[in-house]
Amino acid sequence: MNLLYSETICLFLKKVKKEAQAIIKNDMALKCGSRRFWLKDIGYPLHFVVFEHPTKMGYFDAEMYEIGVNKCFLFEETTSLQDLLRHELAHYLTFIIYGPSVPHHGQEFRQVCALYGWETEVKRATIPPAKQRQTLRMVEKVQKLFALSQSHHTHEAELAMLKARELLIKYHLTNVSEEKEEMHIHRLFKQKRSSAKLQAIASILKHFFVYPVFNQGKNCVYLEIFGDPINLEIATYVGHFLDKELERLWKHSSLKGLRAKNSFFRGLAQGYDQKMKPLPNQEKAIVSLENQLAKAASKAYPNLSTTSCRSFADLKATRLGSDLGKKLQIKPGLHKKSPSQSPNLESKLIGN
Repeated sequence: MNLLYSETICLFLKKVKKEAQAIIKNDMALKCGSRRFWLKDIGYPLHFVVFEHPTKMGYFDAEMYEIGVNKCFLFEETTSLQDLLRHELAHYLTFIIYGPSVPHHGQEFRQVCALYGWETEVKRATIPPAKQRQTLRMVEKVQKLFALSQSHHTHEAELAMLKARELLIKYHLTNVSEEKEEMHIHRLFKQKRSSAKLQAIASILKHFFVYPVFNQGKNCVYLEIFGDPINLEIATYVGHFLDKELERLWKHSSLKGLRAKNSFFRGLAQGYDQKMKPLPNQEKAIVSLENQLAKAASKAYPNLSTTSCRSFADLKATRLGSDLGKKLQIKPGLHKKSPSQSPNLESKLIGN
């Protein structure tokens, strides 16, 4: 399930928020502002996203204090949208009053609905099966190039990776419309807190034309990737590959200690950055695409900020990580699945 962003969706989200605020004020008789509503003098965030899914119409995420609305409601009557919002707000109130461990549509949920005179079932819209042939064709081409990189000949493996990168650049230069393109947001990893390993994965994923963002939830952090659906599909494969292989490399490094581990992962990312330095004939195109992506991300994440942390490096671990990063080959064994399914990864990493 991917979250979506476009200029049209931004306008739709304004409508969603307006309808939800009216429901909170009129149906629920609660105080409601532009970003929060209040229950017993405690303010709760009011945050909405739009997502794409073949069957799920909406959701409430207690960890993110987030209500999701399916993209299909762009084309539905306002009354259907209002029904959905009432349903998800009922989940929100159930969580506030009873906590996270009650049944999803149990007695507590029904009591909240009854309190406001709401029906417990939301009128469901139907969504025809998504046809993403162009996405699948492009992903399959890149998968074939990844397969070629399984060659034991280092030069052939390097050429396959460069060809995959060139293919993505060409696709974007000929097909991307900055004003009209719909972008997606995919929540790739969820952890209790950020880590050097997660930051290294985020750094490496930038080379696959996605914009990594760390989004803070309740007692957790998400690594989200923002970008074109094709790039998200590929970056998702790569991200899961890196999650397993970076850990494996660390276990075989003979290094010990948290300081060495953090330095090792940072070194890996730095080494891969050096390895993927653009060729002279690609540099201008890559910078242009990265700038477009950063501009779109700043709109999708209006409160986006950068953070940095100071830490003491283990130089030996950093050098070892950097050397391995320069030799890193992304070689997932990709199985054909629909974009909505999780990838099954059987991956190997080899060096020169």
